[in-house]
Amino acid sequence: MKKKPIVSIIGRPNVGKSTLFNRLARKRIAIVEDTPGVTRDRNYYDIQWENRPFTIVDTGGFESEVATDSLESSMVEQTKVAIEEADVVVFLLDGITGVAPDDQVIMDLLRRTEKPVFVVANKLDTPRHEDMTANLYELGVDKIFAVSASHGRGIGELLDELTQDFPLLEEYGDVDEEEVPIRLAIIGRPNVGKSSLINTLCGENRAVASPVPGTTRDTLHTAIRHNGRDFILLDTAGIRRKSRAFEHSIERYSVFRSIAAIEEAHVVLLLVDAQEPIADQDLKVASYAWEAGKPVIIGVNKWDIVDKDDRTYLQYQKNIQSRFKVSSKPCILFLSALTGQRTHKIYDLAEKFYRKTRLRIPTTEINELIQKAAIKHPPPSHTGGKRVKFFYATQISRHPFIVVIFCNYPESVHFSYKRYLTNVVTEAYSLHNVPVILKFRKKKASDKEHHEN
Repeated sequence: MKKKPIVSIIGRPNVGKSTLFNRLARKRIAIVEDTPGVTRDRNYYDIQWENRPFTIVDTGGFESEVATDSLESSMVEQTKVAIEEADVVVFLLDGITGVAPDDQVIMDLLRRTEKPVFVVANKLDTPRHEDMTANLYELGVDKIFAVSASHGRGIGELLDELTQDFPLLEEYGDVDEEEVPIRLAIIGRPNVGKSSLINTLCGENRAVASPVPGTTRDTLHTAIRHNGRDFILLDTAGIRRKSRAFEHSIERYSVFRSIAAIEEAHVVLLLVDAQEPIADQDLKVASYAWEAGKPVIIGVNKWDIVDKDDRTYLQYQKNIQSRFKVSSKPCILFLSALTGQRTHKIYDLAEKFYRKTRLRIPTTEINELIQKAAIKHPPPSHTGGKRVKFFYATQISRHPFIVVIFCNYPESVHFSYKRYLTNVVTEAYSLHNVPVILKFRKKKASDKEHHEN
């Protein structure tokens, strides 16, 4: 299948890269704040313009004068890598403040590449501001696009020229389910090693990894191919307690973004720190994912530095199993993002669970299973001793996996009986770690039984 072009947006801090990224994506993906350096990593998103698909990449701000071991140094490295992997580069300037020393450094860097570069002056909110682009030509470029990312001015003209040589959508051919990239969200509390794990899985520094908690603020989309299968890794900000996270607006957006990433994902990896007991907050994060119908893998990171004896593994596993109530057989993977120990198994597990969520059960088959279960263990009686009867069941969704059971008294189906039937379906189709959602509805005269093949 033909590869979509990659367009990287680069520039010094606070010139509006994330605002432009969000404008092109038509949704708030990168966090926008009037603070330099808010975007620290690369962020990917697939879009199309005039039937021409491509991938946009948002990067951290480039600052040439930084210490080699600083977080900002990592951001500079990320920018350089984003240029290397791009097919087209958008070099964004602040059209109001003019050319800064770092702009000259970036321009010198871009002259060494043979890739198309579109120089764009941002923050030109009105036509009268466009005269301010004259001073920007000291960079030695032939054309500068005047835009306002926040208002949308000039974006259409920029995209027309930027995409004119990109392939049309129909040139890519049909995409079957086996070619859809598996979206894996990596979630957890701050500083448990999410970005380090991304880097290990990718074999390069895709995300800024730092001992400073909360280094990742955006949800970062990283495309990777493993054993012939495409994946998109979603690296999320650490989910903190709301009382702490909501103290600052950037942290607030990060929490919302992490929850949104769970919704977007096919599979969720909850990463916890092996040096600490699994916390209530970890279990709440897992519940976000489970309630959204996402398979959950519990990754116990930093296992290489834990003092162990022959009982440590079983004790830790038992502790998780006793507290992770939503699954009777939680998938637990003991790993090390630093050494790579067992990290290769993540891809296999994600693909295994993805395939399970693709399961479609014929209506006749699910009906037979529910009826047999009801005969073996009849449901509790309705008020007044009336019997609860299940008329028929049908699967209405695969991801999340939802089965609707039509009956005469849905309100009388007790939680414990719902769990019994859920376990029946789970065991029958080996759907452990895949949330099975049963919904009970009252059968109406207008309802007709649906048969799915």
